[in-house]
Amino acid sequence: SMSAKTSRPNPSTDIAAPTQSVKRPVSACRDSATQSSTPTTTSAPNGTLIQNAQCHEYAEVSQPPRTGPTAAAEATVRAFLQERVENLAASFEGDDAEVRALLAVSGILGLTVARHFLTLPAFEHVSHDELVRAASAWVSGAESA
Repeated sequence: SMSAKTSRPNPSTDIAAPTQSVKRPVSACRDSATQSSTPTTTSAPNGTLIQNAQCHEYAEVSQPPRTGPTAAAEATVRAFLQERVENLAASFEGDDAEVRALLAVSGILGLTVARHFLTLPAFEHVSHDELVRAASAWVSGAESA
């Protein structure tokens, strides 16, 4: 539970309240101007402080959202990658062509995430040409496996 940390009102706040504008009486003047007046006292704070148990809607961290822009983006990326798997599998021969294509696409995705999003330090010492050469050999190996 949460306890309130309050103190007695400072007496100076009871004396020096901010200036407030009020309408002039109708009998004084017919324009829309306001005149200034200062209240003599302000009220002391009152009430109880209660704990706000949960400020945000609870979301399960291990599961992606099922609706909204993130879910739509997930579906779009899934469809794009599935199309890549199907296209690559069509170029392979053998009963396990789809599995090999899936591994190749997943590996390339992992390489992309590790290099561009996570910026793993190991990539600092590897040139673009070296990565292309190694990835090409890996995908070719998957094709001939």
